[in-house]
Amino acid sequence: MLARVDDQIRQLGVANAQQVLADARQNLQRYKNLYEGGAASQAQYDQYSLAYKNAQNQLAQARKEVSNAVIVAPISGQITQKAVETGAFASIGTTIATIVDVSKLKVQLTVPESDVYVLKEGDPVTITSNVYPGVNFNGRITFISPRGDEAHNYPVEVSLTNQSENPLRAGTYVDVAFNRKSQAPTLQIPREALVGSIKDAQVYVVGADNVAQLRKITIGADYGAYLEVVQGLKEGENVVTTGQINLDDNTKVSIIAAK
Repeated sequence: MLARVDDQIRQLGVANAQQVLADARQNLQRYKNLYEGGAASQAQYDQYSLAYKNAQNQLAQARKEVSNAVIVAPISGQITQKAVETGAFASIGTTIATIVDVSKLKVQLTVPESDVYVLKEGDPVTITSNVYPGVNFNGRITFISPRGDEAHNYPVEVSLTNQSENPLRAGTYVDVAFNRKSQAPTLQIPREALVGSIKDAQVYVVGADNVAQLRKITIGADYGAYLEVVQGLKEGENVVTTGQINLDDNTKVSIIAAK
């Protein structure tokens, strides 16, 4: 129960309706006896029978008004804000209180570009907080923004089921550790080979005919001096690492040194 509306008038309404029902029941019984004895007409009996049914409906409505005086929460949770005080007037649509369901929580954080490409939605994470030293909470990545900010940080959201024995509260600061599995060696290129940005990455690939072709690639992890290539390049292919500004697509080149 969140609150109770002053129901004194409603309680009086119930008492009055009960009295009306009792009178209607008594009148109906009396006219029933008269009707069965031939001293009252069918119309008179029907009139008091209808009055009795109306009294029943009025009592049910009065009791409903009393039950409506109790305001209950639509969900389980914790009250984080009380919007009205005792004695205040509340009309339809007035906010009584703010309730937060803390059975499931969402962690919002930002991940640098160098890490976000190795994450995917559904990945498990481990969550810890200073309020419960040594306690781990299990969560999963539910959202990774496709767009980063000016500092190349990407918004990420993690969901977790709260623990009843160690409950976290909304607004608590936590640490998130991504549970990365050990990975096989990956294909990497020097950063200086990159043409364009990491989001729209291209490289010049030199074939056996010494022709440099501009090819679109997909970058994964950013290791600083080297970039992981997850699509668009094969192991053993040669890429141009210097002088790209002087090249056009399908330009004949001479390889000075390969490394």
